[in-house]
Amino acid sequence: MRIFLYESEIVLRETLKEFLENSGHEILVAVSEKDLVRAVRDDHRPVDLIIAEKGNPRGSERSFLETLHEIIPETPFLLTTPTTNVYPPDFLVSRGVVACLRKPFSFLEMERTLDLVKSGKSTTGKCTIPVMYHREPRTA
Repeated sequence: MRIFLYESEIVLRETLKEFLENSGHEILVAVSEKDLVRAVRDDHRPVDLIIAEKGNPRGSERSFLETLHEIIPETPFLLTTPTTNVYPPDFLVSRGVVACLRKPFSFLEMERTLDLVKSGKSTTGKCTIPVMYHREPRTA
């Protein structure tokens, strides 16, 4: 998969990039929301997935999702977030969000989520099944 990755925390960004590359994905990295929007606008090659972090839905974040969805409406999004229910589910689905992964997450959780995202895509590359994945509660 060709994936755009936006994560503001440098250690997590580099670790996640290395994990995804070692899993056979082509990773394009953005260090800010503006950087990601610019990169998506400037790079005209198809993108299979955008992985982007999200926090508080106030301010520019809602417009960030809307802007990306306007540029590449067929590209699915996987949001990583420190909280659940950051946005209403209908808003997320209407902007191409197919999965939400709560931080902190393990590589296994990321791998399982990517598998769910891949299985929800048709052969045309369009997302056909919205998949909302939240980390299952850990047991002691």
